[in-house]
Amino acid sequence: MIAFNARRAFRVAYSEPCENSPCSVVPAFFYAGTKLATRHGWSTVETLEEGQRVLTADYQEIEIISLQEDVLELSSCRGLVSDWPVQIPEGILNNTQALLVSANQRLVLENPTMRRAREKSLISLRAETLVGYRGIARAPLRSDLPRVVLGFAQATTLVLDGGLRLDVPGMSGELAVPPLNDRQSRSIVHKMRMELARETFWFKAQKSAERKQASSLPPSLEGW
Repeated sequence: MIAFNARRAFRVAYSEPCENSPCSVVPAFFYAGTKLATRHGWSTVETLEEGQRVLTADYQEIEIISLQEDVLELSSCRGLVSDWPVQIPEGILNNTQALLVSANQRLVLENPTMRRAREKSLISLRAETLVGYRGIARAPLRSDLPRVVLGFAQATTLVLDGGLRLDVPGMSGELAVPPLNDRQSRSIVHKMRMELARETFWFKAQKSAERKQASSLPPSLEGW
């Protein structure tokens, strides 16, 4: 079994860049209460064990080769912004419930610049780069937060209960989905904001036109 040191993984996440890659290796931190899919249903990360298998985004099984319990201390978190968890409200990224993820955890999204293409393109970006988009924000913490560090032999994409996809590195640091650096990520998020603004504008314009049309109809035709 490959040893996985949570403390060393924590240092790697912020200090050692991936070779030939615009990213940093981020261990698979999952906060207590987060649910992952298994063949028997959803399981919270704190109930998982080494050797157990979880389901990936492509409906395959992958074995947990190491598991470490950890605690995110509020006192240290206040001084290090990169430690502060990110809260993703329900429905923002097609997730069916609000979720809490590590600021440095890589989220897997459809590339908004390729939505009109026949083949969908996936990208991964750090959760922190999405702060400010549609209500995504730093989570309000009032106490220390237990978490679990999972280790996998190969890079994979996992799905949390709620539908959010996470890009989890393998032991050698490789990633399953093409990673974006922060500059590229912020450019993508800017395009997402612009697209949202356009959709909001046209939606409001359509509703305004419908109200004007309804107000111009004779009383006998209203509601048709």
